[in-house]
Amino acid sequence: MKHKYLALFLVCIMLFSFSGLSGGTAVSHAATSEFAGGTGTSENPWQIATADQLNNVRNYQGSTHTDKHFLLMNDIDLTSYVSFGGDGYNDGKGWLPIGYAPPDNLNNYTNAFCGSFDGGGHSISGLFINRQPAVFYDYEACGLFGVVVDAELSNLTLSGQVTGNQMAGGLAGYAVRTTMNNISFIGDVTNNYSYLGGLIGVARESTITDCATAGTVSTTSSSVYTGGLVGMGTDTIMTNCHSSASVSGYYSTGGLAGGIDTASSIITSTATGDVTGTNSEIGGLVGYIENSSVSQSFASGNVSGSTRVGGLCGMNTGSTVTNAYATGSVTGTNEVGGLVGCNSGGTLTNAYAVGYVNSTGASTGGLVGEFSVVIPVYTSFYDTQTTGQSTDNTLYDFKGIPKTTAEMKQESTFTGWNFVNVWGIEENVTYPYLLTETVVPTTYTVTYDGNGSTGGTVPLDSNSYLTGDTVTVLGNTGSLEKTGYTFAGWNTVDNGSGTSYNADDTFKITDNTILYAMWDAAMLAVLDQSQTDTTDKAGIFQYNWTAIGQDFTAGKTGNLTKISLYLSTPYYGFPGYNADITLEVRTQYNAGTVLATTTSYFSSSEGGTWVDFDFVSPVPVTAGTKYTFRCIPTASTALAIHHSKTDVYPGQAFYSLSGGSYSYFHADWSFKTYVYESAPTYALTMAAAPAGSGTATDTSGGSPYASGTAVNISATPSSGYSFVNWTDSPADGTFGSTTSATTTYTMPAQAETVTANFEANTYTVTFASQGGSAPEPGSKTVTYASAYGTLPEVTQSGYTFNGWYTEATGGTEVTSTTMVTTADNHTLYAQWEAIPPTMFTVTFNGNGGTPSSDSLQVEDGNTVETLPTAIWEGYTFEGWNTAANGSGTAFTTETTVTGDITVYAQWEAIPPTTYTVAFDGNGGTPATQARTVEDGSTVETLPTVTWDGYTLTGWNTAANGSGTAFTTETTVTGDITVYAQWEAIPSGYFNVSVSANPTVGGTVTGGGNYETGARVKVSAIAKENYAFIHWTEGSTVVCKGATYNFRMGTESRNLVAHFEPTVPATAWLVTTSAKPSEGGSVSGGGLFAEGDPVCVNAIANSGYRFINWTEGLIEVSTDAAYSFTMGTKERSLTANFLAEGTGWPKMIKLSVTDITDTSVILQLSQSVPDAEYYLVYTGDLLYRTFNATSFAAMEIDMLEPFTFYTFTVQALYPDYIETSDGPYVKVKTKR
Repeated sequence: MKHKYLALFLVCIMLFSFSGLSGGTAVSHAATSEFAGGTGTSENPWQIATADQLNNVRNYQGSTHTDKHFLLMNDIDLTSYVSFGGDGYNDGKGWLPIGYAPPDNLNNYTNAFCGSFDGGGHSISGLFINRQPAVFYDYEACGLFGVVVDAELSNLTLSGQVTGNQMAGGLAGYAVRTTMNNISFIGDVTNNYSYLGGLIGVARESTITDCATAGTVSTTSSSVYTGGLVGMGTDTIMTNCHSSASVSGYYSTGGLAGGIDTASSIITSTATGDVTGTNSEIGGLVGYIENSSVSQSFASGNVSGSTRVGGLCGMNTGSTVTNAYATGSVTGTNEVGGLVGCNSGGTLTNAYAVGYVNSTGASTGGLVGEFSVVIPVYTSFYDTQTTGQSTDNTLYDFKGIPKTTAEMKQESTFTGWNFVNVWGIEENVTYPYLLTETVVPTTYTVTYDGNGSTGGTVPLDSNSYLTGDTVTVLGNTGSLEKTGYTFAGWNTVDNGSGTSYNADDTFKITDNTILYAMWDAAMLAVLDQSQTDTTDKAGIFQYNWTAIGQDFTAGKTGNLTKISLYLSTPYYGFPGYNADITLEVRTQYNAGTVLATTTSYFSSSEGGTWVDFDFVSPVPVTAGTKYTFRCIPTASTALAIHHSKTDVYPGQAFYSLSGGSYSYFHADWSFKTYVYESAPTYALTMAAAPAGSGTATDTSGGSPYASGTAVNISATPSSGYSFVNWTDSPADGTFGSTTSATTTYTMPAQAETVTANFEANTYTVTFASQGGSAPEPGSKTVTYASAYGTLPEVTQSGYTFNGWYTEATGGTEVTSTTMVTTADNHTLYAQWEAIPPTMFTVTFNGNGGTPSSDSLQVEDGNTVETLPTAIWEGYTFEGWNTAANGSGTAFTTETTVTGDITVYAQWEAIPPTTYTVAFDGNGGTPATQARTVEDGSTVETLPTVTWDGYTLTGWNTAANGSGTAFTTETTVTGDITVYAQWEAIPSGYFNVSVSANPTVGGTVTGGGNYETGARVKVSAIAKENYAFIHWTEGSTVVCKGATYNFRMGTESRNLVAHFEPTVPATAWLVTTSAKPSEGGSVSGGGLFAEGDPVCVNAIANSGYRFINWTEGLIEVSTDAAYSFTMGTKERSLTANFLAEGTGWPKMIKLSVTDITDTSVILQLSQSVPDAEYYLVYTGDLLYRTFNATSFAAMEIDMLEPFTFYTFTVQALYPDYIETSDGPYVKVKTKR
């Protein structure tokens, strides 16, 4: 488990002594002047009214003052106290926190604050702490209080600035078993290391209730645990807490808490500030949560980080989140979710997210970004429209249920949610909200927009409306105007495509509403002219008209939309006229080009009327240019055109068309022309997104367009894509349908880009293993133009997997990063390559002899059919073994080869031919002796015999001395008896015999027969590497000199010269021994000069096996034949042997699990009774030793990938008794 004991992080930066810099030393009593009053009891607490009295609280630190109580009597401003010249300035470091623990020993509570502090509802402002740059003591926890233990803090408002190094908070840096209630901090808290909170740096086993923070909380380095209220909470409960602080950190950063663990809880709490994290585990409410809970809480701030970023929680490990939501936007690179970035074994119930989720990583979701442990997400949702996350999600059970915005505002969506005691909702208006929130009724406003007006003011509606209220639309009360246009009412869309309203219209309000002013192009000219026509023409009225008017100056262009003529028929006998009348507009009088033609119906019997001739398409005209129009009746009648509607007298304007005759006169003609400003046009650009996904076409093909023009558009997807919808930018136009590939787009009064949005299709890819293991999964859904992602792993015995391909043979290889380019369901095929048989080398070491073959190549898993032999003169070949000394495993034609191996020839020495040399005393004592001598050898030391009155002169093959003398130079080639040869000692003479011990130590002279009183001189000369010690007679030292002089007495004397070996300055002694001595034999010791090669050998006796060579307690070799180069000191080496055990318990089995590329787990079915250790061998190499008293799985690591191993386990009993038939398992590591 991560994120545990704080002491692991609080490493002492420097270890040195200091004085006068800690949070104060506890004292036993208070002076009368220390406080404004009180006795320090709960009934009569010490009263604090000044900064100095607040500072005196530090005099009562430590566990002996848990009964001390303090009460703040009024607000205190610390500004001057901590400023230059103030008692709390402290060389610019400001306020000295109350309560202290050494940075390198936080569990030392000797000087912690342990009492009760009641703020009485008052405030402490101007708090200033600056512990940077830092020395050792600046790493203390800091805040108003430094370290508080078993304390009670309540009813206080704090404000100021706190800058620390580790464990910093506005109230306290480190709180243990402390109750904090109704406390707020407003200001800035900064840290350059870990554990930073707006109120508390670290809280352990504490409760925090009704507390709040505002301002900023920020770190300046690669820190962990930064929170708006608490940096890190362990076994801590936070209830009814709130933070609006802006929080920025590095790792494990949250709007309310950086991290919580060990059964901590966040209940009915909120965070509304933005949260920014540089690295991982960044959350709107809490960055990291482990084995804890969050309930009835929410976060609304925007959240950004790198990985594991969530609107509520960045990383959830084994914790429960119930009745919670997040509304802020969430931005990261991977593992990004609207509610939780990464959910690892956590439980989410009755939760939702609506904030926009912005991530380029694959592990992104509207509710949950990534889940690493498969635990369902219960009845939890996200808004697909506001989060921007697709509804194409087959992981609803683990990543949340997608819903539209409309569905998210309906109670019926949230099945099983408690809308009586926990949740509330305003149907079709709001998302669910917690009943613990302060709910303000939703109100709406109506705003009027001039929509391009150039004068006047918009109406002001200052009312606040509830849902369903009736709104009365205002008129143009502020005299809005727009040059060239006339006001034409209001509309809900600025381009007029919405709902239109006029003054005093009403509607029911359901959301904030903007009403946009509508403008008609202004009449540039309404020409109402009376002119005299001097042209007479039967049946046709023509008139020359020059386009001029009140706002239609020379050169200005406009659109002629209508001409009105005042028409009548004579009242004196002509019938009424009921027929169509055609009106033409020409460029020349009675000639030129016809610019427009329109027809209007006229019906009149007497009197006159204005007849409007409207043009379907406006006629472009230019001021100052002459145009002609003519009126053409379609039936014979008498028609009068008057210069005004009051002038209807005949003769003023009259054409007689009946009977083909006519009369004509000069008259005045009356008409009106309506000229409007030319409608502006705007460019329409077509686009497709994403690039290459399809095409968007303007099938009308007439861009630019005037506002209100309905343009035909169509979308065609590319292969592998499907059309989704249309969007425009800016979003001001109107689509006939946003989801139909062929539709219309009504042009607004501005340039627009219309985009056809496509999405990649999904297809099913099936995996064919072609003889390999069954793929898991057997198929998966892939997205066109996206990477295939994780592909299944398959194996086939005897083959190497070459990858997945588009064809059974050949084709193109597909990896996890290959982009999907097949626009259909398809199959990927596993392709294989046969693995050549693995060959191993068996090396045959003659081990002193000569093998008939040095090595053989053997296929993995096979045996050697015929083993080579070996010869060594004087020895019998006994087979092959994996150890030179025979302590390994016999290697036979039945042995399976699973790796390179060296085996050693085993030899049995042929016993030498020996003979017996019998020594006959020939009258002396002892009478007989015998020596056994190898054929061809000599007798190194001849026996000693005595015979009173005689001197031994030697040995002979004949008793009478007639044979051959037998000496230490005589070679023995058969059984033989030799006889002592004597010389009688003359009367009065006695014998002096001399000998050397050891005989190789030196030579002695001076022995013989001497007369009583004669002078005798015996001498000893030491040989090389030996030194003379002394002469002895029996057990008595008789002389310490090499030359011993004495006078012969009356008895024979037997003198021995003693020698001892010496070590020259250029040679050192190597001694060898066996442990236990009965375990085997050792050889190779002796004297060696510096640089000499030395090889000591150990041979195990039957029932034992060689283990290693040790020197003292140090293992120096595991080879029975241990070679080294002699140094400049003596060495004492011990060969260690182990007795073979009585056998492995057959009911206990060995298995292997958790196979990776570099490690495996060996698991016994049960522990071996009485075993002290488990010895794990690979081949004959002891790989690892495990303590058997704590039975557990045995992890074998540091292995090579894709390699075969055989592991054998033996049990080691007391007294070094080891089993020899333990189980083994073969395993191959992964690639």
